[in-house]
Amino acid sequence: MFFRGRHIGWRSSSVGFYGHVLSLIGHLAASALIFVVIFTLGWGIGFVVHRLNAVLPFSERILGIIEKIEVSILYLDVTISGIVLLVGSVRFIRDVMEGSRR
Repeated sequence: MFFRGRHIGWRSSSVGFYGHVLSLIGHLAASALIFVVIFTLGWGIGFVVHRLNAVLPFSERILGIIEKIEVSILYLDVTISGIVLLVGSVRFIRDVMEGSRR
């Protein structure tokens, strides 16, 4: 991104090691937030479904489909969080290695 002739990006040569560490910590915090939000969504769906099932039982087929959706949301959550964690780690290692070459 350019702004008035300057290149503005996430990485800068003047950031230093501690700047990269803070960037990694921010990335990990964002990853944790994403995990918690999606996990809470899956848990909330499960909680509501099981409460409704206690009041008015669903058929076994519908309950099985809903449980498969719950498990799919959990797997999706783990996959997304793993990818975000991996990308953040690779970015941190690359930034630190580039900084050590200078």
